[in-house]
Amino acid sequence: MDIRWGVSPAYHISRYTDNFSPEDVAASLKDLTSMGFSVFQLEVFHPKTLTDWTRRGINLVFQAAEKANIYPSQFVGHFLLHGFGSAEATQSDFGIPEMKECLELLKPFPDCEIITVPTPALTLTSPMKAADYSNLWNRFVEKMQTMVTIAEDGGKRIALEIIPGSIVGGMKGFLQLTNEIKGNLGYNFDTGHAWAGREIIDLIPAMLGNKIFGTHLKDNNQAVNLALSPGKGTIPWDFVIPNLIESGYKGTWDIEIKCEPDEVRTEYEYGLQFLQLKIKNYQGV
Repeated sequence: MDIRWGVSPAYHISRYTDNFSPEDVAASLKDLTSMGFSVFQLEVFHPKTLTDWTRRGINLVFQAAEKANIYPSQFVGHFLLHGFGSAEATQSDFGIPEMKECLELLKPFPDCEIITVPTPALTLTSPMKAADYSNLWNRFVEKMQTMVTIAEDGGKRIALEIIPGSIVGGMKGFLQLTNEIKGNLGYNFDTGHAWAGREIIDLIPAMLGNKIFGTHLKDNNQAVNLALSPGKGTIPWDFVIPNLIESGYKGTWDIEIKCEPDEVRTEYEYGLQFLQLKIKNYQGV
């Protein structure tokens, strides 16, 4: 089984804070390859930095990636969550023109096919009746449909990163959404979000199958939505890992850990070795 290991943008957030720059990402790529990673996830965290990434930053990262022989497994449009955090945000058009900018940004990396869209916890500013919820859900579906269509017309696929408390609600809500949308909408298997959301986490690979487009492999204690190294929480990895393998998942295995800057190398090496050992034990290697 040929597994490609990578890191989520939390790697750069841990090293440089969420204000990490294209220069920061470019400078870190050799360190990633030295630890045994062959892919990394691109991210634009703040909306205000999108233009700089599109016009200048992405080319800088492209040059560094070619030199280090590492490539992006997906692009996480973290800033896109601002289009779904409230009823008002969902009703707005934020995220639709921005999706077109994402396509422009990814031109240097034509093989980076996945754009992950986070759906954050929904904040209500006023009471909501049944009809209000129905209208909100319909608008969410309409907006997501538009974004999926834009992405697919540009040769990309959208994966949702479902944060606990989002309008999607969980795996059943995701499956309902995929039934209502035309196109190939997928899921970014964020183990920490799923565990904190009280999902039956070890069944997710069997439930979703080829709808899993990518991963954020992290751990937590289920009570708090943390991003711990795999093996340092309570996720049942002895079941999650075999089930992900048996689901036929062919994407990259990307680790997500948030930690102090001086702990980054230690934590990511620990997480990588932990998961690799679990896979070897399952395969009887």
